[in-house]
Amino acid sequence: MARARWAAERARVDALRPEIEAHLAEIHAWNLPKAEGDLLGTLQWTEARTGKVRRWYVRIGDRVDRITVEAPGGNRSGSHGWTWFLAKLRACLSGNC
Repeated sequence: MARARWAAERARVDALRPEIEAHLAEIHAWNLPKAEGDLLGTLQWTEARTGKVRRWYVRIGDRVDRITVEAPGGNRSGSHGWTWFLAKLRACLSGNC
């Protein structure tokens, strides 16, 4: 009985294998960021009154759902979640940075 279940599951997975391999090839072709320290993007803010430009580089943190934020001057945050980053960004944009 268990062997029949295993064989059925194995056949199902083998039938899905081409679809899974195609999906993985597509991810590889897009070259999506996937490792700690990979760059996700850049945020830039120009203050209207002073013209001062702030820029942050957002990278993957120690886990996939966490980020590190780096300023051009070398200041770098620890690995935090998006909620922490958005709270800090809101504070900086309101002038309480």
